Amino acid sequence: MRILTLVFALAMAITGAAQAQTNTLTVGGGMESSPVDRSDSYKGNLVWQHSLGGAYSIGTTAETYQVQGGNGHNAVKTSLEADAWYTRQVWGPVGIKLGVGIGERVQAPHNFGYYALYATGNYTINEHWTLNPVQYRYRNGFDSLDHFESHQWGTGVTYNIDATQAVSAKVYRTYGGDWRTQADGGALFYSVKF
Repeated sequence: MRILTLVFALAMAITGAAQAQTNTLTVGGGMESSPVDRSDSYKGNLVWQHSLGGAYSIGTTAETYQVQGGNGHNAVKTSLEADAWYTRQVWGPVGIKLGVGIGERVQAPHNFGYYALYATGNYTINEHWTLNPVQYRYRNGFDSLDHFESHQWGTGVTYNIDATQAVSAKVYRTYGGDWRTQADGGALFYSVKF
């Protein structure tokens, strides 16, 4: 937790020095269902990103799960993560977003650290609509004893309400380190730039 606190403090110090850049706050929620233990999870997300100018940004993510049924029996799991992002239009309407993150999973019986890698492909249709046809996340604990390795593939769509607000939706499937399905899910998000 000390490492994560240090990363958050560093992110806040950097953003304080660059007030003219854009911040984005995203709030989201969704549900996922696991065929492994027949449990349902309700998710909530809060994401903050700060543009450093050009193609680079930094941010933080807080994600909490309420697991119903299965082996979780109403367990609450929370992930806190610090991220760095690179975004670029590759060709015309096609863009990519690549990211790395480090975080901490807070859950019983113990908390543990992890790292994450992200890759997203986007296709801009017009000023309002963007397809997010390819979304990938790899996550793994620093200690293999935590059994936290996962791959997530998703697809989605974003609707830009105006220059500062957007809503988006995604569906996804999460696999374990052995590529067996762990969960299927969907989520809705609202973002605002300021």
